[in-house]
Amino acid sequence: MTEYWKAFAKDVLWKTIKKAFGYSIVGGFACVILAFIVLATWIPTNHSTSRKFLEGVFMVAVFAMAGFGCGFLFGICTLHSHVERIADAVYQTVRGMVGDSAARIGGSAQSISTEQLRRLMDSDAGAWLTKFSTNFGAAKRLYQWVVRRPVQLLQKSIVSEFLPKITEANISMNTVEEFIRNHLVQVVKLPLEAKLKTVQYAAVLIGCIALAIPLILMRLV
Repeated sequence: MTEYWKAFAKDVLWKTIKKAFGYSIVGGFACVILAFIVLATWIPTNHSTSRKFLEGVFMVAVFAMAGFGCGFLFGICTLHSHVERIADAVYQTVRGMVGDSAARIGGSAQSISTEQLRRLMDSDAGAWLTKFSTNFGAAKRLYQWVVRRPVQLLQKSIVSEFLPKITEANISMNTVEEFIRNHLVQVVKLPLEAKLKTVQYAAVLIGCIALAIPLILMRLV
């Protein structure tokens, strides 16, 4: 792996994973404390000792899992602070795909044939991304989750917007790279921010539902 990708893995992927686990521990601990507070004030006094014990175990378990899960999701959302690095990583990923394809057919580092670029952009990038992501070890799934959709969107943009304007048999790699850079905001920053917002909303929803279930059951059962 190059120094660029080592730095990206360390500064973005691993840092985010560490934050996610840190948030999950804090969230789980906070929810366990909340569970004990609720148990001390919420359980009806007419419940038997054995029932109170079971309700307590159930509530602590559910609250702890909710805290761990929601904390982890909120930790993943700290990727928002690395949007610029992620956009450049997507650029480097697509650039690597194109360069690798050109090298495999014996092309030069300066150009690629129009037909080869079209076939590459029409192909499924999943296999290439899966193979390349093994360089990131345990952080490979986070890398795939972050770059897969932007790469797919860039592929579609190249096929639908870039290639129809090309009349030459070969395309300069600099021209391809310039097009990719001009589309990074459209296919990386805005979708990533929307995805992270969805994760935040999902975390809040999951937390509310998980915390409400034991409270409702204690009152109804």
